Amino acid sequence: MHYPSLSSSKGTMKKPSPPLHALRIRKAALPDAGRLAALATELRYPSTVAEVRRRLRRVLKSPGHAVFVAETFGDGVVGWAHAFVHALVETDTFAEVGGLVVDTRHRGRGIGERLMSRVERWAGARGLKSVYLRSNVIRKDAHTFYESSRTVSRKGAKPRRARFAPLRRCRFAPLRLCVFA
Repeated sequence: MHYPSLSSSKGTMKKPSPPLHALRIRKAALPDAGRLAALATELRYPSTVAEVRRRLRRVLKSPGHAVFVAETFGDGVVGWAHAFVHALVETDTFAEVGGLVVDTRHRGRGIGERLMSRVERWAGARGLKSVYLRSNVIRKDAHTFYESSRTVSRKGAKPRRARFAPLRRCRFAPLRLCVFA
């Protein structure tokens, strides 16, 4: 499939993201470590390929963890999401998103939404009714994404948890999303 080039604001040619039907969400594997490291670095968590490979190896062996990647035919891995089961004494067990990142060149195309939907299905398959998410207050673009794709309560600068807001209903159970600062 051919995707025509577009001119960016700087006059250089930029290849647009392929349509969502050309996107595949799958479980991450060790060979993905290079792209996961690059994307983590883009998110301001500088990581080497060796570091991510070591971490990914440990996470992939843990039954309460899942890492999903968004892959396009032409560009390979363009995003990833890490989720894990979080068990506490004071609340019911829930899933938490440990990381979610989409390549800046591919943002605004629904890739983050597809990754979050995959995390929701993973959580629901484990009988979890809530998905929590922490997002640094300085990540305004991330907050905009979460608010535009779901109903999310914003916490502001308070050190306590945000109120829960309903996530769209799934057939297995309504999930909830909470943004932490």
